[in-house]
Amino acid sequence: QEGEDKAPIIYFMSIRQVSRDTQETAGLYETGKSSFNSRSVEKMRSTEVDGRKIYINGSNQTVKLAMNSARYSTNDNNALLFYCPARTTDELGALGNKTKSRATIETVNELTNVLKKNQKASRGVSWYLEGEGVNVLAEAIKQVAGDLSNHEFRFINPIANTARLIESLANKKAKFEGEFFKY
Repeated sequence: QEGEDKAPIIYFMSIRQVSRDTQETAGLYETGKSSFNSRSVEKMRSTEVDGRKIYINGSNQTVKLAMNSARYSTNDNNALLFYCPARTTDELGALGNKTKSRATIETVNELTNVLKKNQKASRGVSWYLEGEGVNVLAEAIKQVAGDLSNHEFRFINPIANTARLIESLANKKAKFEGEFFKY
């Protein structure tokens, strides 16, 4: 209570979003073939993505649902997924807090490594970022020195400080061609 309060008052000091976590690990995923010619989603061993389309998911999705969104958003059945767990997108989202969990730090570091490994991609890399997943890229891009001139970015319903991220990417000579911003 404050000194001037005449009636009991409740003060909310911190509000955060807590989505249901699927306990799936962050990282690059691709579509594989399993028995009976059906498609499975498998974690990639390599971080080589030259010439590929990569989708970074928003909040509260399983790997399988996020891969379906990747195929739809990129219009490519062979698109890759960089999966961000719900805890990471919650912590980096609009209602997140300044303290980051080990899992969030590892997710950001893994995306940073993918960016660095493919920085000089000869055929280029097309990135599709949705919702809170944009914040994961915003954190990773801070750790990437040099330019990303062979990387193209598209934003789908971004929930982030998109103007600041676009400025950071433009300073790294990233491309924004066509309809790169969709709501």
